[in-house]
Amino acid sequence: MSSGDRFRVSWVWTSRRSIVKGPGCRSTARNESNEQFAPERLKLYYVSTNDLTPNTYGGFRAAKVISDTCRRASNWRRVTDAYIHPRRKALKLIATAAAFSIVKPVRAETGTTIHTVLGPILPSSLGFTLPHEHVMVDFVGAEKTNRGRWNPEEVIARMQPYLLAAKHSGVRGFVDCTPAYLGRDPRILKKLAQKTGLHILTNTGYYGDAEGRYLPPSAHSETAAQIAARWLAEWHDGIEDTGVRPGFVKIRVDGLAVDRSRLSEMDGKLLAAAAAVTRKTHMAVTCHSPGSSGLSAALRFAAEGGDPGKFIVAHCDDNGFELNQRITAAGSWVSIDGIGRKPEADHLAIVLPLLQKSPDRLLLSMDSGWYNVGEKDGGKINGFNALTDRFLPALRAAGVAAAQINHVTIENPARVFAAAVQRL
Repeated sequence: MSSGDRFRVSWVWTSRRSIVKGPGCRSTARNESNEQFAPERLKLYYVSTNDLTPNTYGGFRAAKVISDTCRRASNWRRVTDAYIHPRRKALKLIATAAAFSIVKPVRAETGTTIHTVLGPILPSSLGFTLPHEHVMVDFVGAEKTNRGRWNPEEVIARMQPYLLAAKHSGVRGFVDCTPAYLGRDPRILKKLAQKTGLHILTNTGYYGDAEGRYLPPSAHSETAAQIAARWLAEWHDGIEDTGVRPGFVKIRVDGLAVDRSRLSEMDGKLLAAAAAVTRKTHMAVTCHSPGSSGLSAALRFAAEGGDPGKFIVAHCDDNGFELNQRITAAGSWVSIDGIGRKPEADHLAIVLPLLQKSPDRLLLSMDSGWYNVGEKDGGKINGFNALTDRFLPALRAAGVAAAQINHVTIENPARVFAAAVQRL
């Protein structure tokens, strides 16, 4: 812990007749004000970095949270409350917990964070975010791709200027959607994050095309539960030997060639695995599913127990308004991520109705980049500035307020990519 860390201090006060009262909580104790403080009856929990914060009075807020409401559990009462303490008192409270050796890690469900390649950050720190981009892609196939096919330093040198240009235009968050077996390399993303100062996210998951070119052999024989266990291992232990944890799940679901709205057995397996992972981690799922397969994927994900509010249907630019509305009506997200590939007027016709009808389920990006492994110098690179430099000015000229733009480009990515806090 550094001196700049902030803390949440949680307690359970184990008295039948006395509790610390919280907002909206009622106590039946008549003499609770006379109750003596008993350290042995106080259990404190270390939660990490987000709730001991400076306030306008110059002190610090120490939030003591166990549950949202007061409830009985044998002879315990649980309470939610928050008090303002001076810095010295707040630090003394934390030190007291350490002295009693009762500091414990928080359960994952009690908070949210953004998991970047450099570690967790608060959702409020993510900033203006590109939610669907690529630094590097290797299309050679799952059986042939490997780290020996590219030089990390060459990729970094080639892509760093494009990322710095995006940062200069106001970008702060960058979601890299290249999945495993398609050129995902957390080592490169980590170094680029260090060199550029961008908050870069990588992913876990599989890219399931109809021919299975980008799937590992194990995906065909394993169950959804076994695939989910592999993805959860990356969440808990890091990706391969890098120690980098994924910030979201990336999958591809195409549907059947004869009818994209009908899902294949592999599609269903990947969606079930993604739903299982999201239930445990609250990570978002970005699903490559253009056209009618996107709606079918969103509905199947929810049927498998996934939170539709964590499901992003990518590549919705050509869906049409009605189909996109059906996706958002199901609770999932529409990602308009081909910005820069059409004239601004064409994308305005797509985005403006969604801004009006579904602003809380809309993401904007470019699906741009990338260093193409196997091509000389990575091939032609499309930069990451079309959204900030061309499309946002077009939105403003069309009368879209700054608050609406911030909602879609800052607030929405922070909400959907906020995942559970890792167990310490």
